[in-house]
Amino acid sequence: MKKLWLIPLLCMVLCGCGRQSIPPEEALRSATEITFSTEGVTGVMTLTEEGCTFSFTKPAVLKKLVVFYDGEELTARFGELETKVPRSFLGRIVPIFELLTAFKSNEALQVGENIRGVTLDEREFLLYYNSESNRITRLEVKGVDGTYCYNVLSYIEKNDDTESAGSD
Repeated sequence: MKKLWLIPLLCMVLCGCGRQSIPPEEALRSATEITFSTEGVTGVMTLTEEGCTFSFTKPAVLKKLVVFYDGEELTARFGELETKVPRSFLGRIVPIFELLTAFKSNEALQVGENIRGVTLDEREFLLYYNSESNRITRLEVKGVDGTYCYNVLSYIEKNDDTESAGSD
C-alpha cells in the first residue's frame, strides 16, 4: 500500500508528461531572452515592450555596458554615463533583434533539413536547430550589408504564463 504512489509517477514518466516538442520557430517567437555569441562577444538580448536590451558577459571590458534599442535608436549606458549612439555602434549585434522580429511577424519556411527561414526586405533570416534535441543552435542574417552569425547559447521562452529555459 505504501508504494502505490509509484504507479501515478510511472504513468507520468511513460506518458511523456514532460515538455512538449514545439517547432523551433515557435520557440523563437516566444523567446523573451537569448544568450548568444558572435566574433568574440557573448551577450544577452532581453526583449521588452519597447524593444530590447543588450548586455554583455564577454569580453570583460563590456560587462558594464548596457544598450537599449527601441527599433530605431540606440542608447548606451556604461556605469553612470548614458548617451545616444549610432546604429554602427552595435553593427553586428542589432541584426539579432531584427531576426527575432522577422520570425515573430512572418511565416517561416523549411529551407533545409534543420533550417527554417524568413525572407524580408532583401534579407534572409535563418534559424538552425538540432532536430534530436529540438533546440535552436544558430541564427543567421544574410543581406546586402553582410552576413551575421550568432551561436545560440541559451534562450528563455514564455508560453502560456510559464517560462522555460533551454540551453546546450
